[in-house]
Formats: sequence, C-alpha cells, structure tokens
Amino acid sequence: MNWGKSIVLAFVIFIGFIMYIVIRSAQESVDLVSEDYYNEELKYQDVIDAEINTLPFKDSIRIEQIAQTIEMEFPDEIIVDAEGEIYFFRPNDIKLDKKILLQTDVNGLQIIGADQFIPGMYVVKVNWNKNGKTYFYQQNIFL
Repeated sequence: MNWGKSIVLAFVIFIGFIMYIVIRSAQESVDLVSEDYYNEELKYQDVIDAEINTLPFKDSIRIEQIAQTIEMEFPDEIIVDAEGEIYFFRPNDIKLDKKILLQTDVNGLQIIGADQFIPGMYVVKVNWNKNGKTYFYQQNIFL
C-alpha cells in the first residue's frame, strides 16, 4: 500500500468517526430542568422566602428510605392542616420525575412506596402552605 492510499484511508476513517459522533450526539436527549424556567426564575425570591420560613424547623424535618418506603416526617406546627406537594426531581431523566400530593397524618408523617421509583438519585422538593405562609424544603435522596 502506498502513501496516497494510506492518506485517503485515514481521511475516510476520520470522517466516519466524526459522522458516528454527530449521530450519537443527535440521539442524546438534553432535558431542561424546567420548560418554564424563565418564569420560575422571576418567582425565585418566593422560594428563598419559603426556605427562610422553613429554616427554624430544618433539623426537625426527616426524609429517608426505610425498607421499601420513603418516610417523610415534619414538625406538627408547620404541617398539620397544610396543603402542598412533593416533587421528586430526577436530574438525568425528566420522564422519571414524580409529583405527589402532600398528605401527612396527625403526627406529621407521610409514607410513600419506594417501589414506584426507579433506583437512583432524586432531589426531593417539598413545598406547602399553611395559614397563608409558604414553606419549602429540599433534600437529595438515593433510592
């Protein structure tokens, strides 16, 4: 084989490699954290205020996996008769995100079945409203 054929072969292999990379990158999904990220950014001060409201109770809030359940425990004074939601955010796949209605018992405990989640890392975002005051708590959990 002479140098001319070797150079052409090297170019063909290089072009093939570049085409492979382009095709693979076009097939990779890139999900936004939120489709409505601009409006959420404008309302972010509300989230900061809700986190400040939660700060005195932060050490009393517990979210952990026990066996096949996820136990969430909140202080009675901020959760009883509150309305809100729990958002399980999966950073690497938007299709695995879940929203669950916040429904604690009289002791401030909510139990969720872990079998409805694909194993991996989730960011648990809990926001609720009680007596016109908003609260927000966020924690990473590995299921």
